[in-house]
Amino acid sequence: MQKKWIILILSLIVIPLAALACSSPESSPTFPPDPDEDSQGNPCEGIEPVVEAWVDENLDEIGEKVGELVTGDLPIARDIVAEAVESALQSYLEWEIVKAEPSQDKRECIARVRLTFPVTIDLALISLDRKVQVDYVLRIRENRVVDADFDLDSFQMK
Repeated sequence: MQKKWIILILSLIVIPLAALACSSPESSPTFPPDPDEDSQGNPCEGIEPVVEAWVDENLDEIGEKVGELVTGDLPIARDIVAEAVESALQSYLEWEIVKAEPSQDKRECIARVRLTFPVTIDLALISLDRKVQVDYVLRIRENRVVDADFDLDSFQMK
């Protein structure tokens, strides 16, 4: 009979201790982090220097495209306006990242960048004093722009 009491007492001590051990944080199973999530992080973090470098490197192309839109693609005026636009871009350009979000596969950042600058042109055929606004959609991967699309619908000249 004494053995039964000892077994009962030991059972009452061991069962709660086992339950406590199973519920403690040290013994709960830990799973390794998902390598896809942690190794890549957020591709949109720290893209400002990448965007700034892209803008600086593409002022000529931006000036040509905006020059075409401002003049309605008149051949002689387009070149003159493109130069004025490039000058305005170099001197007065303001840019901002309007929206940035990871692509579906989380390998790229898709960023909408808004460029705003004043344009003053005073020629015999054209006299303008306007504020121009255009958006580009940039695809950024591994700290460099891999694709840039001019959003024609975003063009505004006020």
